[in-house]
Amino acid sequence: MTPPSDKFTDKLRDIAEEIAEEKPELHFLGLVHRTEGPPGDWDLLVSSDQIEPWSIDSIKYVVAHLRRRLSAAEMTRIATVVALPADNALLTHLSQGGEAYGLHPMDQIDRAVVIWPSKHASPPARTG
Repeated sequence: MTPPSDKFTDKLRDIAEEIAEEKPELHFLGLVHRTEGPPGDWDLLVSSDQIEPWSIDSIKYVVAHLRRRLSAAEMTRIATVVALPADNALLTHLSQGGEAYGLHPMDQIDRAVVIWPSKHASPPARTG
């Protein structure tokens, strides 16, 4: 697996800050790598109070931000964009510093990179 570069994650952090301003409250933005996926491909997970989970419009909104900031080569590193609810167990787990695990029982994730919440953001609400 090819880890994301600092430049790439810095760009994603800038995108997260933009989204957080436009769609408060941004709960999570991060990358996960599926074990069975190509080495350089990452899934981008996002959650905000104003981004509808599992929605095509939400995905289009996030992709529009990605296209403005990322190069074509960087765009190809993102295999999937997934909008999830704030109380999603995986997002809560990753936000609290837990190890990665799959979105679905069939998925296995071997690496996660949490972009947001950043050290500048307020911590996500705890569930459970």
